[in-house]
Amino acid sequence: MKGYLIASFSMLMAIFASVVNADNLTVTYSVPGVSTMSLDSDMTFTLAAPAAGGNFSAVHDSFAVNASDNTGTPKRITAQLDSSMPSGITLSVTAGVGLGTPQSDVVLDDTARSIITDINNESGTSTIDTSFIADFTAAPLTEGTRTMTITMTDNL
Repeated sequence: MKGYLIASFSMLMAIFASVVNADNLTVTYSVPGVSTMSLDSDMTFTLAAPAAGGNFSAVHDSFAVNASDNTGTPKRITAQLDSSMPSGITLSVTAGVGLGTPQSDVVLDDTARSIITDINNESGTSTIDTSFIADFTAAPLTEGTRTMTITMTDNL
């Protein structure tokens, strides 16, 4: 009987040994570093002549900035004109909520100005309201053009 139990126990162990079989598998993965931005449209501004004794009213338009960043380095978005606006004409922007820390009433010229700061490990869209206004020191102008460059760079 003792031999029978040992044989049965040995067979049972052999069965479990063949059923319980484990191995390891290596999982390889990658996540690319992403730091991208896109814009959605151009703008045209036309001021209406004010009533006698009145001032020009600002004209507004907007565009969207779509950005994604997972690099771990905080980013900012800047706006810059290819040359400053003529005397008496102001072009300014206010960034809406959506990405990082939006800035408001940023007057644009030929220097890069931060319009959104502290973009860090996020993806989203911010609407940028653009305001165009002239005062009476501005010379009459049938048409002027400026190129606005929007750039995403490291937060400085």
